[in-house]
Amino acid sequence: MRNLAARPPRSRETGAVAVIVAVSFTTLFALTALAVDVGYLYQSRQSIQTVADEAVMAGLPDLTNTSNTTAIANATLIATANGYAGASVTGPSAGQLRVEIDVTKQLFFSRIFGLSSKSMNVVSLGRLVNPPALFGGSTICNPSGGGQSVAINGSVTVNGDVESNAGFYGGGPTSVTGALDYSSSCTCQENFAACTGASASGGGYPFPFNYTTSSFTCTVGSMTGPSIPNAPCNYTNAVYCSGGSINVPGGCPVTGTVTFVAVGQILINGNGVNLTAAQNGVIAFSLSSNPCTNPAINLGNGTVTLTGSLIAQNGCVSTNAGSFTLNGSVAASQIGIQGTSTITPVASGGSYQLYQ
Repeated sequence: MRNLAARPPRSRETGAVAVIVAVSFTTLFALTALAVDVGYLYQSRQSIQTVADEAVMAGLPDLTNTSNTTAIANATLIATANGYAGASVTGPSAGQLRVEIDVTKQLFFSRIFGLSSKSMNVVSLGRLVNPPALFGGSTICNPSGGGQSVAINGSVTVNGDVESNAGFYGGGPTSVTGALDYSSSCTCQENFAACTGASASGGGYPFPFNYTTSSFTCTVGSMTGPSIPNAPCNYTNAVYCSGGSINVPGGCPVTGTVTFVAVGQILINGNGVNLTAAQNGVIAFSLSSNPCTNPAINLGNGTVTLTGSLIAQNGCVSTNAGSFTLNGSVAASQIGIQGTSTITPVASGGSYQLYQ
């Protein structure tokens, strides 16, 4: 009969290791499950937030301070197209658009711990931003070819803010109801009260509009087409475009709904001008870098009434109208205004932001 060697007694440490390993695996599995579900929820929230933001951005260009109907419809369309037909799209106050999405996401591994789902609430809020009434982007205090960044010579009432990245000059009884800010490197020169209380905070303001020529849909001409030397006097929802200049000659009243977009100068004359912007709240948009001696956008003599903005980021906007009323903004490298004028900024498409 074969003798078998006696087995050594089982170590207690072996059993303890087995317990530790079992607990470790359980803990590791629980942490893995938690990591998977947390990552899934994080990515889901990011995705839903993106949809909500895109819906708001789709609606904002059609939002006004008096109507949000079209903006809400466009935002709802985007939310629905991305699978969130139940999104709440509202205009909580004038000039605002709000998109709220409530969803319930099913979990995976967390079910073993009794967590089967997680509710999510995502909100995106956008608003119109009132641009300044006058914005002068030049940083040169006394540029060759004309005055300060913002120069006024006449009886001018500005119902809004004036922002100058250089200096300010007022050669008439100028009234600015909003803030007047100019660069501390330059001066505020005025014979009346506009400079009283003005701020020399150093300028540095970004350009208030981010339009490019591609922001506009041309109905007449093109951005690579020739100059338009004899644009007509009357317009109905027209967008005139030119790779050169656009000239609206005098001799007749200039009326209607129109937007002028040009690589070169835009000259608007006429015995009485009364125009409303056809697109993006803009009357005239020029890429010209001409100074005020030969302005990028120029409005001639007589009575001029505009509902829309004048934009020339690299050049000068100038008017010597006898009576100039603008419901919009002037945003340019330099601004020169003469005569009797009233300028009131209006928030419009393209001037907006997300803020939640």
